[in-house]
Amino acid sequence: MIDRITGQSLLALLPSIVVIALAAGPSPSSAVDQSGQSGQSPAASGPALTLDDATLEKIAPALPQIINLAILDPWIASEMVPDSWLDSAIESARLVAQEKPRARPGRMEPATWPVGPWSSAAGMAASIRDLDPNAAAALFGALRPRLARRCEVNGATAARCEQEMRVTLERLGSPVVAARLAGRDADPITDSQLEFARLGPQVVHPGRAKIAALRRAVWP
Repeated sequence: MIDRITGQSLLALLPSIVVIALAAGPSPSSAVDQSGQSGQSPAASGPALTLDDATLEKIAPALPQIINLAILDPWIASEMVPDSWLDSAIESARLVAQEKPRARPGRMEPATWPVGPWSSAAGMAASIRDLDPNAAAALFGALRPRLARRCEVNGATAARCEQEMRVTLERLGSPVVAARLAGRDADPITDSQLEFARLGPQVVHPGRAKIAALRRAVWP
């Protein structure tokens, strides 16, 4: 079963379903605690958001293609996105936005591959490079009315959901991720930021660049 951080990062890294799992994390047993050693599961700090392996395998490889189709026809691309993905994206963004940074000095354990459906960092990096930010913005625009309805169903306003999605992007693109990757651990960091950093430079550097491009495209 996919752990909370993996689920959050997969479904809330980019606005709504504009996701490529840049920060899909390892199993809870390899989480890093405040001392920098393996310890408490991140799942212990909040409600679990889980995906079965079969669902993850289906969603992740298809996302760049579905998203990039939106450059030709956003409506058709949006019709390929089920409500269950939107619901997961909304809940995941909420969880990431509510995470509290905490001090965790010490050595950062690298992720152990495979991570989700990716057998290597190179494979995940390829998924990142395949995503067209302009297509993502077009898809997000086409999905906005449905997202608003799903937010209401889930007891939130559309404005709050979108703000939480923006916060998710800001947090995963934050300088603290690059600092932790470079070995600097003075600043507090959230669970999702730490899991992203653990994926290593081959994923984090293109990932942060893509996040910045997506933010500019979706919210110009």
